[in-house]
Amino acid sequence: EEIADRSPYRAALTLRYLGDMREALREASRILRVGGHLVMVVGDNLVAGIPVYNHSLLPKMAHEFGLSTRFTVRDKVESRGMITIRHQTGGLVTHDWIIVLQKTGRCIS
Repeated sequence: EEIADRSPYRAALTLRYLGDMREALREASRILRVGGHLVMVVGDNLVAGIPVYNHSLLPKMAHEFGLSTRFTVRDKVESRGMITIRHQTGGLVTHDWIIVLQKTGRCIS
């Protein structure tokens, strides 16, 4: 809601991203065997000046599909060689998050 108050367009993009990630997590859970692992590398974002903590949001979504968080590691971005140009209001991503999930088989959705 805060993002939508500042920029309806950016709010729509954020909702689309989160919806797409939810579907990707659902599919990953579907194809993983019980006990299998999924490793994600994500960055947090600044959208319309508001922080979006993907490293926290995505594991919560994953739990709906029977994926539990084994561990999360924060990794400082040392090199900018692979980074594409971001929108000027997007802020600088200073850290990536490595999230290791494991399929437990207990879906809540």
